[in-house]
Amino acid sequence: MGTTIIWALLTGVVTGGTWAAIVLLGRQHRLAEQQIGMRLELERRLDELEGIERRLAELEERVDFTERLLPKGGKSHQRSTSGQDPVVLDTADGDSGR
Repeated sequence: MGTTIIWALLTGVVTGGTWAAIVLLGRQHRLAEQQIGMRLELERRLDELEGIERRLAELEERVDFTERLLPKGGKSHQRSTSGQDPVVLDTADGDSGR
Protein backbone atom coordinates (compact mmCIF):
# COMPACT_ATOMS: atom_id res chain seq x y z
CA MET A 1 0.00 0.00 0.00
CA GLY A 2 2.78 2.50 0.86
CA THR A 3 4.46 1.79 -2.45
CA THR A 4 1.25 2.61 -4.33
CA ILE A 5 0.92 5.97 -2.57
CA ILE A 6 4.54 6.86 -3.34
CA TRP A 7 4.06 5.78 -6.95
CA ALA A 8 0.88 7.90 -7.23
CA LEU A 9 2.62 10.94 -5.74
CA LEU A 10 5.60 10.62 -8.07
CA THR A 11 3.29 10.18 -11.07
CA GLY A 12 1.40 13.33 -10.03
CA VAL A 13 4.63 15.31 -9.67
CA VAL A 14 5.90 14.17 -13.08
CA THR A 15 2.55 14.86 -14.75
CA GLY A 16 2.26 18.28 -13.08
CA GLY A 17 5.82 19.15 -14.04
CA THR A 18 5.16 18.15 -17.63
CA TRP A 19 2.02 20.30 -17.83
CA ALA A 20 3.84 23.22 -16.22
CA ALA A 21 6.63 22.88 -18.79
CA ILE A 22 4.11 22.81 -21.64
CA VAL A 23 2.38 25.96 -20.35
CA LEU A 24 5.68 27.79 -19.81
CA LEU A 25 6.98 26.85 -23.27
CA GLY A 26 3.76 28.10 -24.85
CA ARG A 27 4.05 31.38 -22.96
CA GLN A 28 7.70 31.69 -23.96
CA HIS A 29 6.76 31.15 -27.62
CA ARG A 30 4.07 33.88 -27.47
CA LEU A 31 6.49 36.29 -25.80
CA ALA A 32 9.11 35.61 -28.48
CA GLU A 33 6.55 36.40 -31.20
CA GLN A 34 5.56 39.62 -29.41
CA GLN A 35 9.22 40.59 -29.09
CA ILE A 36 9.72 40.18 -32.85
CA GLY A 37 6.69 42.39 -33.53
CA MET A 38 7.87 45.01 -31.06
CA ARG A 39 11.34 45.01 -32.63
CA LEU A 40 9.89 45.58 -36.10
CA GLU A 41 7.73 48.43 -34.77
CA LEU A 42 10.77 49.98 -33.06
CA GLU A 43 12.81 49.80 -36.27
CA ARG A 44 9.94 51.42 -38.21
CA ARG A 45 9.71 54.24 -35.68
CA LEU A 46 13.48 54.78 -35.73
CA ASP A 47 13.41 55.04 -39.53
CA GLU A 48 10.57 57.56 -39.27
CA LEU A 49 12.49 59.56 -36.67
CA GLU A 50 15.59 59.64 -38.87
CA GLY A 51 13.46 61.00 -41.72
CA ILE A 52 12.09 63.70 -39.44
CA GLU A 53 15.61 64.60 -38.32
CA ARG A 54 16.68 64.97 -41.98
CA ARG A 55 13.69 67.23 -42.70
CA LEU A 56 14.45 69.31 -39.59
CA ALA A 57 18.08 69.75 -40.64
CA GLU A 58 16.93 70.88 -44.09
CA LEU A 59 14.52 73.38 -42.54
CA GLU A 60 17.26 74.70 -40.26
CA GLU A 61 19.45 75.28 -43.31
CA ARG A 62 16.62 77.12 -45.04
CA VAL A 63 16.03 79.33 -41.99
CA ASP A 64 19.75 80.12 -41.74
CA PHE A 65 19.83 80.99 -45.45
CA THR A 66 16.76 83.20 -45.09
CA GLU A 67 18.19 84.95 -42.04
CA ARG A 68 21.38 85.73 -43.98
CA LEU A 69 19.37 87.19 -46.87
CA LEU A 70 17.02 89.41 -44.82
CA PRO A 71 19.53 92.02 -43.57
CA LYS A 72 20.95 92.45 -47.10
CA GLY A 73 17.56 93.32 -48.61
CA GLY A 74 16.81 96.43 -46.53
CA LYS A 75 13.02 96.06 -46.65
CA SER A 76 11.14 92.79 -46.74
CA HIS A 77 7.53 91.69 -46.67
CA GLN A 78 6.33 89.54 -43.82
CA ARG A 79 2.95 87.84 -43.79
CA SER A 80 0.78 88.28 -40.78
CA THR A 81 -0.46 85.08 -39.15
CA SER A 82 -3.93 86.62 -38.82
CA GLY A 83 -4.46 86.61 -42.59
CA GLN A 84 -4.30 90.42 -42.89
CA ASP A 85 -2.25 92.39 -45.40
CA PRO A 86 1.51 91.83 -45.36
CA VAL A 87 3.58 93.99 -43.03
CA VAL A 88 6.53 95.87 -44.53
CA LEU A 89 9.59 95.74 -42.32
CA ASP A 90 12.47 98.15 -42.57
CA THR A 91 15.41 96.12 -41.29
CA ALA A 92 17.70 99.16 -41.19
CA ASP A 93 16.02 100.94 -38.27
CA GLY A 94 13.67 98.24 -36.95
CA ASP A 95 10.40 100.19 -37.52
CA SER A 96 7.46 98.42 -39.08
CA GLY A 97 4.37 99.75 -40.78
CA ARG A 98 1.61 98.89 -43.20
